[in-house]
Amino acid sequence: MTKVLGSFRFFVVALIAVAVLAVVSQPSSTTRAARVAHLESVVKCPACDSLTVGQSNAPSSVAIRHQIERMVNSGRSDGDILSALQSQYGSNITVTPSTAGIGVLLWAVPVVLALGGIVTVARVGRRQ
Repeated sequence: MTKVLGSFRFFVVALIAVAVLAVVSQPSSTTRAARVAHLESVVKCPACDSLTVGQSNAPSSVAIRHQIERMVNSGRSDGDILSALQSQYGSNITVTPSTAGIGVLLWAVPVVLALGGIVTVARVGRRQ
């Protein structure tokens, strides 16, 4: 059983390391081109399935790309640009779910399930 708990601890440490790496390695939007590319990668194409505006050549995606570029060039922040696009196209325009309303469940449920799994494994480990 000690071997199982050791493997579990390794898994938890690896999971935390991946989470920290994901947060730290988010793109730094220092240049305008980098900001535009980043925003194009997080905004969905309204006319396509599972493509971002950066990946699609649909007329609606091209229009959104131009809109993003204009807003970046006018000095608006990334958050402001995404908010403007969400108000114009709806909250589902971004690739990641929102952190308000039902989007909270999409973020919270996996965390709760993971914590429940950790507690369950810890209790089973203590019983044996």
